Amino acid sequence: MSQPMTVTEHPAVERYFSAIRNLVCQIEGSQNEAIRQAARMVADTVQRKGAVFVYDTGHMLSRELVGRAGGLVLLLPLRAEFRVDGSVPFRRPGAAARVAPVTPEIGLAQARAIMAEADVRAGDLVFVGSVSGRQVLPVELSLIAKQRGALVVAVTSRAYSTSVRSNHPSGKRLMEVADLVLDHGAPPGDAMLQIPGIDAPMAPASGIGAAVVMWAVVLASAEELARRGISPSVYRSINLDDSDSHNREALRLFEERGY
Repeated sequence: MSQPMTVTEHPAVERYFSAIRNLVCQIEGSQNEAIRQAARMVADTVQRKGAVFVYDTGHMLSRELVGRAGGLVLLLPLRAEFRVDGSVPFRRPGAAARVAPVTPEIGLAQARAIMAEADVRAGDLVFVGSVSGRQVLPVELSLIAKQRGALVVAVTSRAYSTSVRSNHPSGKRLMEVADLVLDHGAPPGDAMLQIPGIDAPMAPASGIGAAVVMWAVVLASAEELARRGISPSVYRSINLDDSDSHNREALRLFEERGY
C-alpha cells in the first residue's frame, strides 16, 4: 500500500499553493476599487430593472457563478455551445490537424448569432470573461452589447492582454472596449509553473483568479443591494432538506421583481 504523499516529496505542489496564495493577495491588493465599482454597477442595474449577464469563453465563470449555492439568482448565463468531443487522434492520424481554426469571420458570426438571440437591452450589465482578451468573439459580443446600450465589465488579465495583439478587425482587445476591467492576474500564457523535465509551463491562473474576483463582486453586490434596502434572492444547496421550497420561492421572487 502506497504511503500518503507529502508536499515536500513534490515541491511542485508547494510551489503551486504558494503561487495561488500570491495570486489571491495580488488580486486583493490591486482590485479592491474595481470590485466595489462593479458591485455598484450591479446594484444600479437592479434598481433600473436591468438584467445582469455572465459570458465566459469557456473556462469557468458562467458555470461557477450561475445557479450556485450561495450565489445570486439574478446572475444570468449568456452562452451558446455546440461541439462533439469524441475523436481519437491515434486512430485517425492527422485528425487534430484537420480541426478548423476559429477565423475572425467565424468569431464575428458566432458573436452576432449569440447576440441575435440574447435579450440584452439598454440598461443591462454584461460581465465578459476572456483570459487574454484578444479573441474576436468576446470583443465583438462586447461591442454589440455596448451598441445596444448595455454596460460591459471585462474579466481578463491586463498583463496577458498587453503582451498580445488583438485578432478583432478593430485591433482592440476586450479591456479596451469594456466600461470596467476586473484583472484576475493571470500571467502571459496563463500557466504559472515550470516543472523540470516538462517542456511547457503548467497550472493556469485564470480560472481560480477569475472565480476569486467574481465571487468578491457577488458578495460586494449583495452588500451594496442590502445597503440600498434591496434583499436579493440567493440559492441554497439542493442537498439541504429545506432547499427545494427556498429555491422555488427565490426563483419566483426573481421572476416577479428581477432580483
